[in-house]
Amino acid sequence: MTRRTYLLAGVAVLALSAQSVAKEQPAPGEPVTWHATSKTADSITGDVVYLPNSLTFANGTSLTMTAVANAPAPWASFSGGSDGDGEIYKLESPADPELLNGNKLCGMPDQPVTYVMIAPNPKGDEMVLGVFTGEDAPTATSEPCATYSYEL
Repeated sequence: MTRRTYLLAGVAVLALSAQSVAKEQPAPGEPVTWHATSKTADSITGDVVYLPNSLTFANGTSLTMTAVANAPAPWASFSGGSDGDGEIYKLESPADPELLNGNKLCGMPDQPVTYVMIAPNPKGDEMVLGVFTGEDAPTATSEPCATYSYEL
């Protein structure tokens, strides 16, 4: 092989490596699938497709949302023992949709879900989704009506 052939082969390897990395890390705004890991997530939401402005559950039901704040999420205990900070989203249309197996996202009659909080585990590829009712945005002391765990 000539020096030029080695150079072209090296460029090709770098190009393929860059494509591989790009596939592993979705670009901002591209959907990310969260895989249900907790029993509640597996039986109620199933896998979830996340976009910065929506969550789509395994049965096709979507919630449209808007990010409103970051806050501590002490209820999001991870297997590593650490709590995380989370992003609070307000639902554009409060709802408690029916998801898998006839289950509701929150399951509290006459109290639609108004906010969700997404807390990533700082030590890995785990996400916790906290679901909240009420007019006010959740705070560090707010208790979610339900929590669901996922891995990326």
